[in-house]
Amino acid sequence: MNVQKQVNELIKRYEEGHCSKVEEDLVESILFYEENKTTINHSFNPYYKEELWKKLEQKTRADYSYKRLWYYLVSAAVLCILSFGGYFYTRLYVSSIDSEQQISIKDDIKPGGNKAILTLANGKKIELDNSKPGIIVQTGSINYADESQLNVVQNINTDKTELFELTTPKGGQYQITLPDGSKVWLNADSKLRYPGQFERETRTVYLDGEAYFEVNEQKLKSSNGTTLNVKQPFIVKTRQQQVQVLGTRFNINSYETEIRTTLASGSLKVGNNDGNAVLLKPHEQAINTGTQLHKTSINTDKELAWKLGKFSFDNKNFSSIMNEIGRWYNIEIIYKGKIPQSELIGDAFRNQNISLILRLLDADNIKHQLDIHKRTLTIY
Repeated sequence: MNVQKQVNELIKRYEEGHCSKVEEDLVESILFYEENKTTINHSFNPYYKEELWKKLEQKTRADYSYKRLWYYLVSAAVLCILSFGGYFYTRLYVSSIDSEQQISIKDDIKPGGNKAILTLANGKKIELDNSKPGIIVQTGSINYADESQLNVVQNINTDKTELFELTTPKGGQYQITLPDGSKVWLNADSKLRYPGQFERETRTVYLDGEAYFEVNEQKLKSSNGTTLNVKQPFIVKTRQQQVQVLGTRFNINSYETEIRTTLASGSLKVGNNDGNAVLLKPHEQAINTGTQLHKTSINTDKELAWKLGKFSFDNKNFSSIMNEIGRWYNIEIIYKGKIPQSELIGDAFRNQNISLILRLLDADNIKHQLDIHKRTLTIY
């Protein structure tokens, strides 16, 4: 059966109200995405049919099997389904979900957001405004990124090299502009320590967790304040690793046993505690296991998906994916039995409730139970 005939039959079933819930959601998500509307006009005209067929035909040109059709239909629709509140299916030919696995809207967990604690050099802790995306550190003050004042820390002494600390909890993220103008985006369950003012020789910060850096290029200054024609290194220290840059964009993920450092632009020197080092070019990643350090080519968009507000599940093991979900939704992942070896694929937006994200487990027939009161997700 060719693709056009399959699509025509699918549309006919939809018009007649004979589609399954899965088919209905997928068809509507395609049209939803194409029209960029908040509602769906259920009456199909030739334009809609042609557009739907074109999208599917392009993705299924080499394989006309029914199973493959559904795979590509889902793959094309995953992001738009989640973007507009549909269902997440990353597998094909999904069977009906057992009623006990269904998660009602009231039994749900909302996604993370802007949450952080600022710890001053004197140890005082300040809960930052969740409605603000970040803070800006300047000499003598710390303001929010929208230039509104953080009154409780005005007139503090930020012209010293004493360390401040920005901490995001599970389910939190936050941005900070450092004294030199460099920007850092902290992912959930992460910590960045930084000085109120950088030293003349180097700019050093300390990271636990994950962060994306946009480092400004700076020139060294002499003791009398004269600018020298020498670039000032920016150094990020994590456990078992030191990254040195001059001006560049990169990501460091130190959640797991191995530390992954991904370069988006510029150049990067990554060294471990054994004295080994690698130089990275854009779209390369350094992998530091503690005993070994090597580099590999990487799909930067996939690795930096969190910075763009997305999950990317491709080429990740099951436990890493669950850990990522656990951090963002502030839940504990519990395994009853062996950890599944399933390969989960696709992308999803991080601004969706957890019930939508858990559809990937439903689609792969992985039994699970979400306890919103204990904030636990049990995988069987």
